Amino acid sequence: MTANVFPMVTMMGMMVLIISLVISIALATLSYDYWNHSISTQLNPSSGGLLTDLGTISAVKLWLEHFKFVGMAMLPSGIGLALATIIRVLP
Repeated sequence: MTANVFPMVTMMGMMVLIISLVISIALATLSYDYWNHSISTQLNPSSGGLLTDLGTISAVKLWLEHFKFVGMAMLPSGIGLALATIIRVLP
């Protein structure tokens, strides 16, 4: 059973990390847009959407860290299952 499960767990970990990379790139562009605003949007915050950008940046940061942690936890789990498979097959 572990021989069938470990490739899937490892690949799911890689997929989660790739998805988090894509989301992080999108968040970086949004952060750049937030910090690279003109003085006119700072004086009139209702027209520029700065508060919306700040809310999105804060919300995504909260769950993205945990999402990356899940992806990183799946990789050693897959490696552990692979080692358990090797131990069962060798004797």
